Amino acid sequence: MAVWLKAPEGTVRGGRVTIMGFGSLMDASSASQTMRGLNVRKGRVDGFCRVFNLVSIINIVRGHAKGRELATCTAVRRENSFLRVSLMDIDEEEYEAFARREARLRHEVVEFESDDGERGVGVICSAYSDEEYRRERVRDDDDYFQQVGKFYDGKLYRNDLLPVPNYLRMVVKAHMRQGGDFLDNFLDHSYLGDGTKMRDYEACKEMILSLSSDPDS
Repeated sequence: MAVWLKAPEGTVRGGRVTIMGFGSLMDASSASQTMRGLNVRKGRVDGFCRVFNLVSIINIVRGHAKGRELATCTAVRRENSFLRVSLMDIDEEEYEAFARREARLRHEVVEFESDDGERGVGVICSAYSDEEYRRERVRDDDDYFQQVGKFYDGKLYRNDLLPVPNYLRMVVKAHMRQGGDFLDNFLDHSYLGDGTKMRDYEACKEMILSLSSDPDS
């Protein structure tokens, strides 16, 4: 098995690994498609923000991503920023499925603190690069074509993208459900690739108004 499909050294405790969800993994139904999250709790990770800079192949395949609206978010290191996250423990045997789901992101080991004061280390999906992905996660040109090329032709990491609308709705809704300061954290510590803060992104503001008036929409 490739090294990247195994839980990173130092992250396994009692046969489990803590995963930090800040985007789609904050949505329980989305996370459950890949793994069975246990001991789900709220927390924070310092020194990161969210950036919508990764082309979403799965949303292109499903017909949800078109034009410039191709992006999902990654965690990017940023001074004086922090992420409110959903912490979940997965069995070590489930780590491979998680890693394959997030193959186009870096699986970075970082420190977290839960709202209950627990401190530990776990895995967050941070920004990777096209070059690293092809070198470390792809066997050859044919493998790349099967994973990416037959659906999309271009750079995977771009700073000129907009969020996939249905993905943005799912992520905003998940932050609203968490309550407290989660939505404010999303709005103030998330950015488009060009640096626009999500609080200033009109489509996001309209989505929040829609969800506030009709949470089930």
